[in-house]
Amino acid sequence: MVPDHVFVYRARHENVINAQTVELTVDLGYDMQMCKHFDLVTVDAHSLNGVECPEEREMAREETDFVKQWLRANSEESSTQWPLTIRTHLPRTENITGDYEAHLTSTETHESLNADLKSRFPRVIA
Repeated sequence: MVPDHVFVYRARHENVINAQTVELTVDLGYDMQMCKHFDLVTVDAHSLNGVECPEEREMAREETDFVKQWLRANSEESSTQWPLTIRTHLPRTENITGDYEAHLTSTETHESLNADLKSRFPRVIA
């Protein structure tokens, strides 16, 4: 289902919460910025929190490390202050965290974090 309102912004990453949730600073224009958590659209990754099963914890670490490496590589190679493009919308249904849903791409290479994560780990497809 396509959301009613899709917004496109320039962004840079601040922190990786887990493979599904990232913290970004978003350029809102007019010298205004916002730092917020975003959930990656169509990604259902393993959580690092409260997981007792060693295999699940290892899968969560692998997925999270991949996201960290992807963001680091696409940020360090960039010649711009805003190395990412984010397409975002507020979900139609209320989610627990209230995070916005997002699709992240590299501004320079146009590679998609969402697509690369799902390609590397087919198990995370929502």
